[in-house]
Amino acid sequence: MKRILISLSIIGAAAAIAIGATTAFFSDTETSTGNTFTAGSVDLKIYANGNELVGSAPIFTGGQLADIKPGDKGGVLVKLVSDNNDACGYANITLDTDTDNGCNEPEIAAEGATCGTDDGELNDNMNFTLWYDTNGNGIQDAGENDIITAKFVSGMGPISIGELPGGADGKQIGIKWDLPSTVGNDVQTDSFSGTFTVNITQKRNQFPNGCPEAGTTWTNPLN
Repeated sequence: MKRILISLSIIGAAAAIAIGATTAFFSDTETSTGNTFTAGSVDLKIYANGNELVGSAPIFTGGQLADIKPGDKGGVLVKLVSDNNDACGYANITLDTDTDNGCNEPEIAAEGATCGTDDGELNDNMNFTLWYDTNGNGIQDAGENDIITAKFVSGMGPISIGELPGGADGKQIGIKWDLPSTVGNDVQTDSFSGTFTVNITQKRNQFPNGCPEAGTTWTNPLN
């Protein structure tokens, strides 16, 4: 019995030595902390005549363009800003209301029996043009090509407005309208209203060949 116990003791001591030996290899530990992932943002801001539009505020001052007559024209300078990230954008223009507002004698003479039986004619005759105003003077100079040019009949879009580089500089778009002097009495007392909507989406990982050209029908290659 004594011999067996001694033998077991020797084995136990040898095992203890072997276990201790495994902790003697070289080792090192490095720790990397502060690995934070933060999503970027694409935030569109619209400025009209230098003032940021809040909510669904109208682009034209006061939102009302009243007492329009043939030969009248006007416009507004709009600045589009995509905070932080480059984006591709498109515009939609929708017709919300279109009203004849009754008929006075000159309008009845121009339209005949159909006066008052259908929508108004003002939107059918008013011309609208959107362009990139590169120098911000509110005038469409030579070389500043149209993005959209059409009559405000039933809505336009989606029309690409091209790329909006990220940052505060943004891009300036001129919007002008005119009622030609050739328009007659059929537009008297008529009115219409519309909505101008701009949508932007991140450029990175969606448009490897660049944003759709401004003025073309909007297409997203991933859809």
